[in-house]
Amino acid sequence: MSARLLVYTGWLAFSCFGLVGCGEEARESSVETVPEDVVVRDIANLVRTVPASGEYAAEHQPVVLHFDKEPLAVTVNGTAARVEANKAAWCFPNPNRDLGNQLFHIKWTNPDSSLGVGTSIRLTVVTIDISPPSITAGSFDGTSDVDPDPLNRDGIWYSFDEPVIGLEAELVTEDGEDLGWEVVWDDRTVTFRPGANGELLENGKTYIIRMVIAEPWIYNEFACECMDCSWYKHSEWTIRFVTADK
Repeated sequence: MSARLLVYTGWLAFSCFGLVGCGEEARESSVETVPEDVVVRDIANLVRTVPASGEYAAEHQPVVLHFDKEPLAVTVNGTAARVEANKAAWCFPNPNRDLGNQLFHIKWTNPDSSLGVGTSIRLTVVTIDISPPSITAGSFDGTSDVDPDPLNRDGIWYSFDEPVIGLEAELVTEDGEDLGWEVVWDDRTVTFRPGANGELLENGKTYIIRMVIAEPWIYNEFACECMDCSWYKHSEWTIRFVTADK
């Protein structure tokens, strides 16, 4: 190989080493820079409301607003809602003199302190009955000389004037021994049944039925936000009855 060829080959290798690649064009960098005048905003969006627009709302219940991020502040019709994480609870004015179909304007402040886009919902505000539930009918009228045979066969039942939710109930002897009866409820009716392992009622004995029933609204989200419901978390009944002698 001639000296001239060696020199040419070395020069070519040096040229390829200094470039991106022989026969290839240098690629442009994929890193993008954000202009200094562009500000990345941290905004919150209202995802849904409970009740939803077009639905009924109870005047003693809060309107719960769900966001995808925690807003700094929320107002409805100009009055503040309480913000808790990504949710806000707003109460109707008390007393609320404006029942019926109404438009509610929702505004909020984004996490970056800018104003949210805002929106409006339409709700039909109604008054609900918050009186305790009551028993309307049952397996027996009196509490003495009760025939145990039909109770052992068909069970003991009670009907209420509103749906039964959050029930705790038991059937015990006078000494407090649990008879092991099954307790089921369907809408407004509670039924005690002996089942496979329950002890049957005997003649000439005293038995006690205990029931604790929660109001349906008490378990709604933020249910006690708009009113003091500490006095009315549950309704309780203790029914003592004596079976007939043989």
